[in-house]
Amino acid sequence: MTALTYYPLPRPQESALSLIFRCAAGNGISTKHLLRDAYQKNQYRKMINGLWEGHPPCELLTNHSGFSIREKADIRECFHRTNRGDDLLRVEIGGLIFPSVLLRSELALCPSCARDGHLHRLHSLSFCDICSIHGEQFIYRCPECGVKFDWLALNNYICPCGFDLRQAPKTLFNTSTSKLMSTALEEKNQKFFSLLIAALSAMSFAHDIIDRSAILESCARIATRNKSFFFREIEKIQDQFLSLHRRAILAPFLLSPEPTLSEYALEYLFSASQSKPQSHSAACRCGELQFNNEELQLVFNCQGYELHSINHSQCLSQPSPVSIQGKTRQNINAQNYANLCTPKKICYGKNKMSLASPLKILNTLDYRWQQTFFRPIREP
Repeated sequence: MTALTYYPLPRPQESALSLIFRCAAGNGISTKHLLRDAYQKNQYRKMINGLWEGHPPCELLTNHSGFSIREKADIRECFHRTNRGDDLLRVEIGGLIFPSVLLRSELALCPSCARDGHLHRLHSLSFCDICSIHGEQFIYRCPECGVKFDWLALNNYICPCGFDLRQAPKTLFNTSTSKLMSTALEEKNQKFFSLLIAALSAMSFAHDIIDRSAILESCARIATRNKSFFFREIEKIQDQFLSLHRRAILAPFLLSPEPTLSEYALEYLFSASQSKPQSHSAACRCGELQFNNEELQLVFNCQGYELHSINHSQCLSQPSPVSIQGKTRQNINAQNYANLCTPKKICYGKNKMSLASPLKILNTLDYRWQQTFFRPIREP
């Protein structure tokens, strides 16, 4: 086992993986060598498993007699902590709680973070592909050799092919989105991230059509709890599907367990106006939208409600989940779902909506499973 002479103290909002990288580089050894010393055997864990508090890497980085109790606590705070508030396993990162399914299983880097010498905590979470500090899109592969990053093979941000990832070209995105998330992280604004994740989950029906970065930008604005922002973002989606009734777009938000989303969606549903389209564009991609069973039931079965008497128990009546091959939640491939935006099938009214033959349409649907509560990032 190599005797370590350098133990890094965390920088603001630094991730556990970044601490491991800095410790290895500071001691002049490879990341693999450091992890081998931590586990004291030639078995290397997956990245997602090596970043938890109490695991060997965490114990190794805090094993310095010169550290104060506060300094050791700061290091441990960089590592993931288990949080079981309900049946869903959650992870605490820097004082904020996230569903553990959102932890990234493969390495993503911001080139400017690599140049600064440390990685921000947000790169550990799969819902984000934008650096909250620099506003740059994360990269997942070496620009030189095209190989996906292997966390054990990177040494001081040098790819095994010899390319220095600090020299990777940067792709700037909307800096307002990064500032919103950065501020929320610094303030440990749990409400912001809870609403952000709920909005991302509600937007899962369009993850194959709308660019992921654009979805994150919209959801970050919605997470500010500004109702006008919510209305504006829904209007943007409507502009992309001019023949689609707004109820289809709003269904995932209406069914969201986050009350802010469901309340805003309900108000938009009954306050926004929409003209009946004269034709259905051949370029419309509504047939690629994906909805789960509960969302489809709401789209097809929500009938004639008065604005002043509506409530969740009336409008959001939820059927018993359909079980297919032992599973209780389903994603529906809407390849044959174009009927939803055909004017003949939907009555465009302000407070009243009905479908002519929902059962005929439902029987044509092709079922597809989804294991996480929102569609995962498809890394390039």
